[in-house]
Amino acid sequence: MKNNTLLKLSGFCGLILPVITIVCVLLSLLEVPDFNWKENAISDLGRPGEAFCFFNLSIIFIGLLLMIFTLSFFKIFKKYKSTNTIMFISLFFL
Repeated sequence: MKNNTLLKLSGFCGLILPVITIVCVLLSLLEVPDFNWKENAISDLGRPGEAFCFFNLSIIFIGLLLMIFTLSFFKIFKKYKSTNTIMFISLFFL
């Protein structure tokens, strides 16, 4: 039962992650009217200035949701040792 709840929670996190990411970036862009896609990188929103606090906190929140989402992969693919090893190494470098 607990395993099924974890899979549902992680699946929900995976579904809402793109929506939350787009909304947070767009809200950060609304706070910085002089942002230009041709001259600035998206990481410029995280520099100290007008929207850095909201942008940085939203990135941290998105990272936590992504961690919950990826934990389910270890449960699903636990019988495949090589897959878990590759995923662990990729999480380390991320």
